[in-house]
Amino acid sequence: MAEKRLARVPTFRQAAEKTFQANRPRWRSAKVAANWMQQMERHVFDRLGDMPVDRIGREHVLSVLSPIWAVSLYRSGVLVQVPRPERFAMHKLIVAERCRAGPDSLKAAKDRAQADFLIAALAELRPDELRLAHDEAVARGPGWRDRIEASPDRLPAARERLLETAGG
Repeated sequence: MAEKRLARVPTFRQAAEKTFQANRPRWRSAKVAANWMQQMERHVFDRLGDMPVDRIGREHVLSVLSPIWAVSLYRSGVLVQVPRPERFAMHKLIVAERCRAGPDSLKAAKDRAQADFLIAALAELRPDELRLAHDEAVARGPGWRDRIEASPDRLPAARERLLETAGG
């Protein structure tokens, strides 16, 4: 009896594919539709795809979606990628040094201030994630490393926090 019930309960992948097919005509273009399914393949199916939907709890969904996705309320809803704060902090350090107006421009200063704020919070709340994001970014090559290392020179407190986190 339980086997029959389980046979009727779709997996998350089956439910998502059915939802995809049902909503496909409503999307603006084939590209938008394909992107939706690619994102499910990339971020969700490997964790939830084979689970029966009646076994998926709030914690499962949040563990997959909350670090990387938010829903923008426009028409039927649009998935948008929200960067992880530790990676966004590294990004801000890099773009501050690459700013077209120059590394001393207001735009670069704003980017560094955002990075500084995130680094301060992450050093206290999520030091392991901050260290990993820093190490991954620096390992991408000399261009990334040089920019990441140059920006904190202008932010001594951020440099100190990054050094403390790397040593931790």
